[in-house]
Amino acid sequence: MTIPVVVLSFLLSAATAARSPWSPQTDTPQYKLIPIPRGKKLGTEDRANLKRAMENLEAGKYDTALVLLDSVLDTSPHCTSALRARARTLLTLGYLKWKHLLVTQALEDTKKFLWQDYRDMAMRDMLALLKQLHDRMERIDSMKRARKKRRKAGKQSPRTR
Repeated sequence: MTIPVVVLSFLLSAATAARSPWSPQTDTPQYKLIPIPRGKKLGTEDRANLKRAMENLEAGKYDTALVLLDSVLDTSPHCTSALRARARTLLTLGYLKWKHLLVTQALEDTKKFLWQDYRDMAMRDMLALLKQLHDRMERIDSMKRARKKRRKAGKQSPRTR
């Protein structure tokens, strides 16, 4: 039994059209995939740093936790739990301090994580949240720049006329 090529091409195009709404090939830039060595575990120092980072996160000490997570990721870039915790920490700090750079870093870390494990629904939701927050911060920053520019030029705001 052979299936004509036309039928196969129709089925293939239907399957690609019905894919999930998020795909790493179209929604994230092409990162080098980090090879995850099988059987290789975190070193004792990395494990201790990761544990202390999680304890600091639970205690609300985000800056200290971020330093510890950075040290873990410097020596073990394949550690997905450290990458996820760092992305969430950066999101929290970026929102609390309203720092655009921290939110951008969290967005990049989330994309890197999804390249390693694209089926994680919680991180997909976090990616959508980060994109919205990033866009909102950009809009607010552009409005502030425009307001400064008007003040420099000596013009009044359209609202105060």
